[in-house]
Amino acid sequence: MSIELELKRWIGHMYAHQGEAFQVNRDQHGWTPSKEEDLNAVCIDPLVYSNLSAFYLGEGKFLQAAKMAEEAVRLSPSHPDCVLHLAQAKAAMGEYSQAIALCETMRQGPIYTPELHALCGLAHYGKAAQHLKKGLLPMAVDESRKGLADLQKGLSGLTHYAHTLCGVGKHLLSTGLIEQATALAQLASEIDPTCVTLCEFLNLLDRINARATFWVKRLFAVEEAIRLSAAKSLMAYESLLAAKSFLALTEDPSPMLREASLVYLTRFRYPHWYDVLPLLYDEVEYVRSACAAYLGCSGEEYAMDHLEIALNQEESAHVREDIRAAIKQISIEMDPIEGNKDLVNCELVR
Repeated sequence: MSIELELKRWIGHMYAHQGEAFQVNRDQHGWTPSKEEDLNAVCIDPLVYSNLSAFYLGEGKFLQAAKMAEEAVRLSPSHPDCVLHLAQAKAAMGEYSQAIALCETMRQGPIYTPELHALCGLAHYGKAAQHLKKGLLPMAVDESRKGLADLQKGLSGLTHYAHTLCGVGKHLLSTGLIEQATALAQLASEIDPTCVTLCEFLNLLDRINARATFWVKRLFAVEEAIRLSAAKSLMAYESLLAAKSFLALTEDPSPMLREASLVYLTRFRYPHWYDVLPLLYDEVEYVRSACAAYLGCSGEEYAMDHLEIALNQEESAHVREDIRAAIKQISIEMDPIEGNKDLVNCELVR
């Protein structure tokens, strides 16, 4: 099951029993869901809209839920239930950025419920799933980390979230994000240690991590053929252990192993970006290009200074293009409007 389906199932489960609130509101105000215009004309109570939104969420009618929640938020912008229902409807429709933004608006307020923390965390995982579909693995890893941070703050004592985390973790595992899947499994086990499915999941992760450790050891064996085979196998594992090992291989005398390490590091942004800065001035063109692509994905403002220096010193037209692309990527992340201006300024300096 995908992360998106897991989120929808979780939202529907939470509001499967909201029909009673809807029934009370309908009896009090004398309207039906087919006459929402009548409701808008006579009702100014945000909780009525909020309860109706919850009902629609339970029915899986997320567009209608969003409309009702938007009206509730319009009437009471700071009410946590109103914002929560709107954020949940947005998340269920795959609009994860909007769901996160809604949760963020409440973060600094006096009332920030555990459910808002949990929803914000799960929405980050939904956004990570979207990045994975586009092949943007470094961005998916970053979203997963943000999601875990929010979930750790909001899930204390909420045992009904354990199976949802297990489902999201299994999806991450199938995409190769082992480190993130392991972190989710550990969090879920803290919430509900009695989850049998989760215990099986943890055992599976233990076996996978043991396999990764085995390939890391072979990566530093004597024979080059064995090391190349280990590198190819280890590239399937996204983990800090693998990233540190491949970072060490960037100075290996074997060209094929160096290339494998660069391919890995441009796919998975785990070591600190400044660990690979020497590669930006390497004597081999493809190494400089790969490093520029890596730094562009880092999104770090300070990496921009090093890229600008390298651009001014670079002689290869091909590598210059890669450095320009990296500068543009970081600039846009920092400021979408000013991003292109920074790239023009770099060219003028050169």
